[in-house]
Amino acid sequence: MIDFNWDLSHISDTDLEDFERKFLEEKQKRELAEKRKHWGKLGGRPAPKGVRNVQKNLRLREDEYLKIEQKSKEVGLSVSEFLRRSALEIPLPDPVRNNELIKAQIHFKRIANYFQKKIWSVEEKREVIDEIKKVSSIIKKNLK
Repeated sequence: MIDFNWDLSHISDTDLEDFERKFLEEKQKRELAEKRKHWGKLGGRPAPKGVRNVQKNLRLREDEYLKIEQKSKEVGLSVSEFLRRSALEIPLPDPVRNNELIKAQIHFKRIANYFQKKIWSVEEKREVIDEIKKVSSIIKKNLK
């Protein structure tokens, strides 16, 4: 049996606190590194379903390519993504609808910012919330 009779009287409380703090920081760093290994750097973001490693060439006339390129720009996709979605029958984004949704999102953010100010009475907040609920239900009905 080993006898550990160390004299620790020369170590101050601040030294022990510093040691404990550094130890905990290192432990947290190791745990975070383990999480990142498991979940990735973005913390829980799922990995892509697979790498697209098959490449096929497609012969097109110039006018065909220009038409495909124009349509892909209209919906805001690359030519590759446009062709992939078209071939796999994945719905294409509707840029007009997306712009309207972005505008609505901006307006709702502005409303939320106004709510942060303390200029509203409880009654006024309830009225605005009721109106927002009505508008959001109308939006949901029209999006389906």
